[in-house]
Amino acid sequence: GGVTCRDGEGGQKHTHGKGLLPPMPEFTPPRPSPDARTPAKLMIAQTKPNLRDSFTSMDGDDLSVWEIERGLLEAEVANLRQRAADMKNRIRELETLSNDAAQEGTDGVEGRQVDVLSAGDELSQLRAQHQGVLDQLAEAQAHRDAHEAAMTKMQKEFEGAIEEHGRELATIKATREASEDHLKAQIKTLKQERTQSEKRLKHGIRELQDRYDDAVNELQRIRAQLDAVQQEKTILQNQLQHEVHQLQQTLASRPELASAVTQTTGAT
Repeated sequence: GGVTCRDGEGGQKHTHGKGLLPPMPEFTPPRPSPDARTPAKLMIAQTKPNLRDSFTSMDGDDLSVWEIERGLLEAEVANLRQRAADMKNRIRELETLSNDAAQEGTDGVEGRQVDVLSAGDELSQLRAQHQGVLDQLAEAQAHRDAHEAAMTKMQKEFEGAIEEHGRELATIKATREASEDHLKAQIKTLKQERTQSEKRLKHGIRELQDRYDDAVNELQRIRAQLDAVQQEKTILQNQLQHEVHQLQQTLASRPELASAVTQTTGAT
């Protein structure tokens, strides 16, 4: 690269210009793929073919994939922009060197041969390649802008889905809280009813226990009365037997009383 001069036949070689860039490598704009996808999209398709998420865009791409693709597109645009800037600087430098060399050639300096042919060839190639890079840069920027618009739309859809999901959660929460309040009220009522039932049951048990105790006491009193009556009956029977025995002995010892008793009995 650059313009090389030789001072006379077999003279010392030297290069004009300051801070020259190294020769630019050949740059061939990549041909568009059949499905018109950018290199970034092709890379996405190769590395993330099955990535999906709960909320997806219309074409099914995942949010993470879109973020990665946006980064690749931005890098692609930045790379092409830098490439175009480097080419433009190189073209300006070569034009300056070519003008300087042509000026030196017209001055007719003796013994100095200026080689401007190589600089002219490189300049022509760079101009053609620079235009190709500019075209591809415009195409990459268009892809990036379209991608950004689609991603913005998808993000809005995603946010809308989140809001809808939030409303559903709020409804579910309200329903759950209402159900919990209703259930708590039912539990409180059941506890109160159980407490009242337990009180009534305890009261009934105490009444039954009192009645049972009274019945037992009454039975014991009746049994005691029966025992007393039985004892009195036994005493009376014994007294009667004793008196009958004494009467029999008296009648046996006094015959006149016995006949009187017999007459009285017969008359009776």
